[in-house]
Amino acid sequence: SEGIQGNNISYFQSDMNFKLGNFQKAIDLGLEKLPKSNAHERSQLNKIIGESYFNLKDYTSAIQYLKDYKGDRGKWNNTDYYQLGYAYYQTGQYELAIDEFSKILDGQDFVAQNAYYHLAKAYLKTDKKIQALNAFKNVTEMNFDDKLKEDAYLNYAKLSYEIGNTY
Repeated sequence: SEGIQGNNISYFQSDMNFKLGNFQKAIDLGLEKLPKSNAHERSQLNKIIGESYFNLKDYTSAIQYLKDYKGDRGKWNNTDYYQLGYAYYQTGQYELAIDEFSKILDGQDFVAQNAYYHLAKAYLKTDKKIQALNAFKNVTEMNFDDKLKEDAYLNYAKLSYEIGNTY
């Protein structure tokens, strides 16, 4: 009983450090308890560790743990897909980034607008200009981040000219 309770306390300490922005401490506590945790705790610890690495901009390490998160009740939310997609994007794994960003495009929020933007950039990196054009257009139709919207308009116009789009 004490072992299980000890794991729960460590999980909560890791979670609390994450929420307080003590990302390295959250990682250290999470890594310590990961091997001794049950499947549910392991999933949650992977999320905490992965998001902590993400917040520290260590995207290579973040990927390893974000991929092993099983979701809330077995489902990922848009932010989960975005973080993994963005980590792939930052590490130059553009096809994998495209796969993750494409899973969240049903949203109409700040996360979806950012996903469309980085999806467009990933398409450009993989020379898929028509798909990039469509993704930039979607960014321009959302009103959550005006600076992102403005940059998307500029990229849309440049790309349209480049590929001969008359619109």
